Amino acid sequence: MQITTQGRLLPLAAALVLAAAPASALSIQYSNGDPSEDFTVTDGGAGDDDAIAGSINYDSGSSGPLTGWQLLSTQASSCIAALDCPNLTLSFEANSLGDAADLTISVTETDLTLGDALFDFDATLSGFTEGTVSIASYYDPSNTAFGEAVQIGETFDYDSLDGFTSFSMDDDDVAMGASPFSLTTVINIAHQTGDTQTYGDSKVAVSAVPVPAALPLLAGALGVSGVVLRRRRSRD
Repeated sequence: MQITTQGRLLPLAAALVLAAAPASALSIQYSNGDPSEDFTVTDGGAGDDDAIAGSINYDSGSSGPLTGWQLLSTQASSCIAALDCPNLTLSFEANSLGDAADLTISVTETDLTLGDALFDFDATLSGFTEGTVSIASYYDPSNTAFGEAVQIGETFDYDSLDGFTSFSMDDDDVAMGASPFSLTTVINIAHQTGDTQTYGDSKVAVSAVPVPAALPLLAGALGVSGVVLRRRRSRD
């Protein structure tokens, strides 16, 4: 069996691409209001069942580590593991036990880049709950993990009014951006009674706002017109 030069180079090229890929800085924080129970799952760290860089899969099982909650299941992905980049996604599920319980899930990704440009942020959210849900997304030009320097759009607040109902949100915002930067999404869940559930999906996608190609041409045309007018006036 012959191995061509191209066949020899392919594994080497793949290895170089993997070596050059940036390390993921994806993390998820969980809090029930008791700082002693707060914990964080990082990409590739303890609790992450996904071996792929740029994604986290955490499942607490039937007995969650936070008092009042069970089945804390979250899947997050970042720019590294997605085609549209930069972005930050989170799928979440939480079942409460006992009486009323509060939960905050925060997901963040640092070291995202898009150059120095006008950024267009598109934030979407959908899911079901038997309680209240509040979600806010943030852009941080200081590239701080869980940074909340600039809020993207408005905070989304939803109350199921004692029924298991669906919620959805689509918001966008524009801001002058700088790279590298971080994205963070914070989801607050409150159940008024035990044995209730909230689950959903959120995504923040970022793109550069394109400058219309016609603008430089228009500016040039106006400049030429101005020169012609000035010459005509000087002749008169």
